[in-house]
Amino acid sequence: MSAIRQDSRNIEKEKFPRSPFAFNGTARPQEIIGDFHYQLPRKEEVNQGLLKQRAGFIMTSYVNSRREIPRYVIILRDGVSESQHTMVMRNEFPAIKEGIQKALDDINKVSKTEIPRFAVSIVTKRHSHRLYQKKGNVIFNIPPMVAIDTEIVKKSGNELIFVSHCPLQGTAQPILVNTLINENVFNSNDELVRLLAALSCTHQKSTSIVSLPETIYAADEYAKRGSDVFEAYKIWLAQRRETLPMKQMNEERQYDWEVITENLCYHTSRFKKTRIA
Repeated sequence: MSAIRQDSRNIEKEKFPRSPFAFNGTARPQEIIGDFHYQLPRKEEVNQGLLKQRAGFIMTSYVNSRREIPRYVIILRDGVSESQHTMVMRNEFPAIKEGIQKALDDINKVSKTEIPRFAVSIVTKRHSHRLYQKKGNVIFNIPPMVAIDTEIVKKSGNELIFVSHCPLQGTAQPILVNTLINENVFNSNDELVRLLAALSCTHQKSTSIVSLPETIYAADEYAKRGSDVFEAYKIWLAQRRETLPMKQMNEERQYDWEVITENLCYHTSRFKKTRIA
């Protein structure tokens, strides 16, 4: 189980995007770890080379920790709009699959019959849907763990609306889930909903049920950590009277995000198998 998110914040007058991810790749299935990666600004699509590299890292971490190859790889993607679903299916997913296949080849020369089956779902709260129940003139929140996949959802594709939690105040904001790829991982939406419900109950910082699956929640926290670490890095460089790493690209100098990532991320450090964010 893994989650990928695309996020960006201002760096001086331009933006730097962070591509955080989170996954259950330790010996304990319920434990979620992750990391972040910087890439060129103003791009919603995650760099395909980055996806291959990180997908391989995730699979290698999983196999080394569990001593087995997973039957399924379930990807929850956040941070993309409906118009970008095709981009995820045509560009990002093949890169992830290629990175995983290469990692498996390097690990054990796995036969084609042992290749995991994949499912890719877009999970987002960036929508206008609200679910409620009405008694007379009084509006109530619906109970937690309610999912709807008929009537009010789009007929095209496989869409569902899910409310996992009970808000402290106001109307609960559900998550909108669009399953783009399902290689016989889920036989029905009920199975997907049960997975989302379980992930919403496994937040590692609180016993409360959260509104997002834990992998998406953790990826969002790693995005914030990536921003905070980068700001601290700039201050540290300024104190040493040094500048951010640069490189020449297309007749202009740009920040060298690969070097910056190697300097700041966790996958090359002792914390690569520890939840940091």
